[in-house]
Amino acid sequence: MRPQPSPHRGWHRRAYLPHCDFPGLIQSVSIRLFDSVPQAVIERWRRELEVTHEKNLRAKLCTRIEAYSDMGYGCCLLAEPRTAKIVESGFLHFDGTRYDLLAWCVMPNHAHIVFVPRADHSMSKILHSWKSHAAHKANQLLDRNGDFWFPDYFDEFMRSTKHLESTIDYVELNPDTAKLVATREQWAVSSAAAHHWERVRANRTTFSEVNVELLPEV
Repeated sequence: MRPQPSPHRGWHRRAYLPHCDFPGLIQSVSIRLFDSVPQAVIERWRRELEVTHEKNLRAKLCTRIEAYSDMGYGCCLLAEPRTAKIVESGFLHFDGTRYDLLAWCVMPNHAHIVFVPRADHSMSKILHSWKSHAAHKANQLLDRNGDFWFPDYFDEFMRSTKHLESTIDYVELNPDTAKLVATREQWAVSSAAAHHWERVRANRTTFSEVNVELLPEV
């Protein structure tokens, strides 16, 4: 009997960013609203970095995008608590079946998720499910039509346990860094909220060690 092909897409490119989708990797993903960072601004940054022959262009471009997003530009549809809860509920719905959540945070115009896709569920399909569910429900709630999310997303697989720990801190501290709250625990739509602690503690215990040997040679 012929083995079934893997649902994971490996290294691939969508829009302006490359993506790494292999089973077992711990992934950190950022998704943002359609107008949080104008496409023209991203293209200008990319041209500037290419002209100066910057190393790690992808990482530096994403750093600029993250910083710009934290400034709260755009319509900030996720500042509406009910809309933010729709996004968070989408993350939680298949936790433990399609993936395992380690951290997340829903900001006013973007969201971060740290998770481990399970063997039969690719990262791209998981992202599509999260985004389509939230766009449909939120547009319905807000009585609006049109784009909700920016088409592409930024992903980064964890390369070490220290990398994982610093990424979780970054995600959960995002509202504090953006001066929206005084402490991470005060942000309701985040894994740092007290009512989510038992869920994330169990998953973090399971995936406390990072194994990059799961990544094939390319």
